[in-house]
Amino acid sequence: NPNAQALALAPFTKNVGSASALIGFIQLGIAGLASAGVGLFNTSDSVPIVALLTGLSFLSLLVLLIGQKRIINQVVDSVPAQDGAFH
Repeated sequence: NPNAQALALAPFTKNVGSASALIGFIQLGIAGLASAGVGLFNTSDSVPIVALLTGLSFLSLLVLLIGQKRIINQVVDSVPAQDGAFH
């Protein structure tokens, strides 16, 4: 988790504190929704927990793939053109 958060904050140069607070808020919100989701299923087995973890894992993968594509596009756009001799 700390490495993932550091990677998520890497693109930010300004307002890193606000970005970190937003990440914490999102994590807390998802945990609250997940807890409520498991509580809605009043069962004694672990199927709701497994289903919720699987769904959140797929959601995390989707966010990762979309964010990775966006970061790659930003890096490609920000690389200066190499037009001659330099040292």
